[in-house]
Amino acid sequence: MNIMGNIKEALIYPSKDWNKVVTLGVFFFLLGIISLIDMLVNVASVFNPMILSANVAASFIGTLVGLNPALITGDIVGGVTLFGLICDIITFVIVIFILGFVVDIMRNTIAGIDSNILNFNFTKSFKDGLKVLVVSIIYNIIPAIITFILGYFTVITPMVSYINNHAHDVVSTSIPTLVSYNLFIVGSISYILTIIASIFLIAALARLSETDNIKEVINIKGVFNKIREIGWGNYIVFLIVLGIILIIATAIIAVFAIIPFIGIFIAGLLFCPYLVIFVSRAIGITYRRSL
Repeated sequence: MNIMGNIKEALIYPSKDWNKVVTLGVFFFLLGIISLIDMLVNVASVFNPMILSANVAASFIGTLVGLNPALITGDIVGGVTLFGLICDIITFVIVIFILGFVVDIMRNTIAGIDSNILNFNFTKSFKDGLKVLVVSIIYNIIPAIITFILGYFTVITPMVSYINNHAHDVVSTSIPTLVSYNLFIVGSISYILTIIASIFLIAALARLSETDNIKEVINIKGVFNKIREIGWGNYIVFLIVLGIILIIATAIIAVFAIIPFIGIFIAGLLFCPYLVIFVSRAIGITYRRSL
């Protein structure tokens, strides 16, 4: 399998239809705008005299009556909180659509449809996006559970026990050092497990694009066999090269994103959608040529 050939073909592919790139870019642009507005509203709320006064008064009243000040300020700052919730919901919906578009690109690629980069079938894409969400949760739940168990017994439990037993003593650095060491170990294990899960998840998403059946996707043996057909060596090299390109592209996008005003346009409307189409196409090509 010509890995670099697949990467090169996928890298050029989005440039065949800039209208689709920009259309997909609108979704990323909206994500950027919503995030910016939400941030500005939160910053403005911090310096709003009415909210500041409410927080001070609530803290005073809460201290007197023994209530949590947050319960008292909830109605006062509820507008800001509600606005943040609305932004989160809109963001979630947009992300689901984008995930659905990813599946659509891979589906067209695996089916050998090279003339049409993306079908903007919103109903189908939303359903596909939800499927991607479910599959992602399934593949990441085991690493999450293992990380939680290890963290609970090696980090949280020792710290709580130490605090309970030495509540009135001078704090020693021995326990924080031990906890930091355990935290590093748990974090490293979690990172390795996440990488392993991602290796299978990427192949699973390609399988979802081909079969449109979640049962086939959660069939770990079937996914494992598909990777074996691709070739473990080819597959790992492909993921490493793809990862390097993503790191470089993300750095470029980050540079453009900090440019006032025009940066968010360039990053959202061009770079982000181009990158998504490229990655989806590359995965689809690699999967297709194993069939």
